[in-house]
Amino acid sequence: MLDDCERRVAASAMHLDHTLRLWSITLGAIAVGQIIPDLRNLRCRHGTDGRARFALVRHHGWHADDNTTTELLMQTVIDDHVYPMHAALRRTAGLAHGLMLGNSASMLVSATRALSGGPSHAFVRRITARLLDTPLLRDAARHTVDEDGGLIVDSVTRRSCCLCYRLPAAHVCADCPLQDAAVTRTVRGRSDTC
Repeated sequence: MLDDCERRVAASAMHLDHTLRLWSITLGAIAVGQIIPDLRNLRCRHGTDGRARFALVRHHGWHADDNTTTELLMQTVIDDHVYPMHAALRRTAGLAHGLMLGNSASMLVSATRALSGGPSHAFVRRITARLLDTPLLRDAARHTVDEDGGLIVDSVTRRSCCLCYRLPAAHVCADCPLQDAAVTRTVRGRSDTC
């Protein structure tokens, strides 16, 4: 049986994986075809490795543009998918709301980073910067934008810890707020504080 600390670590890792996949599907569709996919028909199943596998039953959505994309993405990804998951993980594993918002912001940035160099990368970085400036995600991470309003991906530092340093693979994330803190020095020594 998992103790409360391990339950939170496992729940946070699952939340990171799930949220990254949501942002990757959505930003990938924007980068390739400037389409925001309608995720209401998204189906999820778990593979033998325990990872979520997503599939869209119907492929349709909305055109991504500078005027409506942020609002549509907040509705499609956050309101329709991430918030219900937040409620369940808060209830079952005791994950803090701020940690889950930090995970959501962090995985948005990770999905953006994965699309670097693509033809629509500047557009995706602008969208990501706008999403990080919404009232919901504004306090989840610190970041900088370039002169065109695009996110400078390597400038992001989240404001909460995702607990990945507690996983068996023991690491801190690229956007970890604890990079220089004592917790990063105890990763090798496996501190038992959670």
